[in-house]
Amino acid sequence: MKITFLGLGNMGSAIANVSAKNSYNVLGWDYNANVVNEINAHSRNSAYLEGVTLNKNLRATSNINEAALWGEIVFVALPSKFIENTLAPLKDVINKNQIIVNLSKGINKTTKQTSVELIKNIFPENDIVMLAGPAIANEIALEMPTAVVLASQNQEVSKKVAQVLNNAYFKTVLSQDYLGAELSGILKNIYAVGLGIIDGLNITSVNFRSVYYTLALREIASVVGAFGGDEKTVYHVSGAGDLFATCLSVHSHNRHFGELISRGMKLEQIKEEIKLLPEGYNTLHTFLEIAAQKNINFELAKSIACVVEDVLCSKEFVNKIINLV
Repeated sequence: MKITFLGLGNMGSAIANVSAKNSYNVLGWDYNANVVNEINAHSRNSAYLEGVTLNKNLRATSNINEAALWGEIVFVALPSKFIENTLAPLKDVINKNQIIVNLSKGINKTTKQTSVELIKNIFPENDIVMLAGPAIANEIALEMPTAVVLASQNQEVSKKVAQVLNNAYFKTVLSQDYLGAELSGILKNIYAVGLGIIDGLNITSVNFRSVYYTLALREIASVVGAFGGDEKTVYHVSGAGDLFATCLSVHSHNRHFGELISRGMKLEQIKEEIKLLPEGYNTLHTFLEIAAQKNINFELAKSIACVVEDVLCSKEFVNKIINLV
């Protein structure tokens, strides 16, 4: 079976390498010619996975049509803001029999559509699978064990994707609640920003962190339920597992963003330092609007937004958290 990856950032490269190590022929596309050339010449992607040697079964191309035509399974590993513009030109290139697996976790701030919804609009006849769960790319690349969820209404399709990914260190479990899995993966980025704010204050209390995680999970579950997903999904690896991984990882862009905010940096300064603001920042404001429309309890996220926008100081944020219990 041939496998395609659209986007060879850290997550795309890490999961593509899992497939390649499992003896599948993998062709990845990326807009960055330096990434493509380094993968083909040296089996490395130092821009995103420094120090990692990639499997020889992974090749790269700068021709997106070539990549789109290659695989029976097409993994989409693009930042959510680039999904529509990148995939729309492929509407008549990807055929309806190709399976599309979404790795992106974000929501369009204008249309309020999730990544899966955007992909479904472009490819309405294709089977789409959502990959969610604790999947820190740098750890996967080093073969540290984890388990993720493959969520789709078509379990046979999910099994086909699982066949490509399963090995001794990367396990997949199947779910039909793709909505709950995707929303959990999107929303956890917001609360990783909040955990970063706490880290920026050098609060090391396990008690306090436990309270914070509990409130975050409760709020994620309330959103998933309001959208018609299964709240139980939030307490599985695609929800709680992903939340904990993103909050705890030193590689988390969302947590790091929260730390910088907590230490007094302004948004413009942070933009200069990290170039692209993380998914959690964009998701936060979009879901604040959605929560207001749907009358969802979103008080913890509101408090995070107040700190980010410099309306609430970080120390006041801590008191807000305790009072939300």
